[in-house]
Amino acid sequence: MARSIFANDFVTFARADGPRLPITSVVGVARQFRRALMAHADEPIHAMLSGHRPDGSPSEDPHMAVVPLPVVAGPYPDGALIGIALVLPRGCAEEARRAVLRAIGRYEQAYRDGITDETPGIKLILGSAGDLWLRRVAWSDERATLDPRTWTRASLRWATATPIALDRNPGDLHDPDPQRRNAAIEAACATVVDAAHRIGLPPVEVEVFRSCVLPGTAKPRDYPRFPSNRDRTQRVLVHARLVFGEPVQGPVLLGAGRYHGLGLCLPVDDFKERTR
Repeated sequence: MARSIFANDFVTFARADGPRLPITSVVGVARQFRRALMAHADEPIHAMLSGHRPDGSPSEDPHMAVVPLPVVAGPYPDGALIGIALVLPRGCAEEARRAVLRAIGRYEQAYRDGITDETPGIKLILGSAGDLWLRRVAWSDERATLDPRTWTRASLRWATATPIALDRNPGDLHDPDPQRRNAAIEAACATVVDAAHRIGLPPVEVEVFRSCVLPGTAKPRDYPRFPSNRDRTQRVLVHARLVFGEPVQGPVLLGAGRYHGLGLCLPVDDFKERTR
């Protein structure tokens, strides 16, 4: 079966206490969680965790994605973030996997020493948004959002829960001139197709949208600019529907923000509703 480069055995943390964050905060939460995990990692920090080489340049190899999980399935899809998944590449080397697990263990130990069992788990400091407490999901969780199968089961059709940050600027998707607008939409679709190929997926038909395609999601314009650094080129964000010619097993994470919670897709063939 066709599969992406990402493994389907998530390390999942469930929200235990703290602010109930909206779907539009995925990138900020993902970045802060990665920073917190790196603060507990071995030195030098492994590229699997940081996404960078020892000289500070971006790694060209697949690395760990930090994916906040929004409620976009089930009977009450409101887009709230109720967990965070760490998603490693398929075939991740044992050394790299151990580096990630050691950092997780030390992060958890930092909040376990000298405090009671009632402590919710690890603390993610989010500044003015407050402190988010998380617990690792050790076995399973009845909420569909926290079940890896919700995001990884085989499907022909997929839809974006969080928008894709396009690797190339397609032009103005709202251009008043129909010819230029259509050209921009075609360029955006072609960029999403390339993004699917980049993570090992087969040919796909794509539709892009500047509005939502799943309940509980938010329009691309409602998200903060990505990347947030104004010295870097801002990416165009789009939602999309994808139809593959054969069933594809997820997770499907697409585009320039795939390691930061953007471009997260939900399989939509015969989805059975569960509690969130």
